[in-house]
Amino acid sequence: MVENANLNNCQFAELDTPVKCDSCALSVHSKCTGLSATKVKCLSLKNRSLKFFCDGCDQGLKELPDEFIFNEINERNHCANNLLFYNIEECDSNKLDDRISFDLVCNW
Repeated sequence: MVENANLNNCQFAELDTPVKCDSCALSVHSKCTGLSATKVKCLSLKNRSLKFFCDGCDQGLKELPDEFIFNEINERNHCANNLLFYNIEECDSNKLDDRISFDLVCNW
């Protein structure tokens, strides 16, 4: 996560290019964010790992428990290479063994 931005009513043409929040897609002036030119350039790359969050989204992230964030990141990494199937019934059990046995039975 990078530094926060204070939103204001400046017009983008007066300052410079907008930076979009990676959470809510709100556009913020890059000069208003306080980001260095290097970070702004990194945020403009197509395949980037640096993320920008506006003040509102950053505050929401601070309110989440660390364990929740850790578990969410692990789950997303685990599922990153999964295949997606549509219109297939999914098991609603929280038990891994139940989900695996449900998936092994061909219900389609």
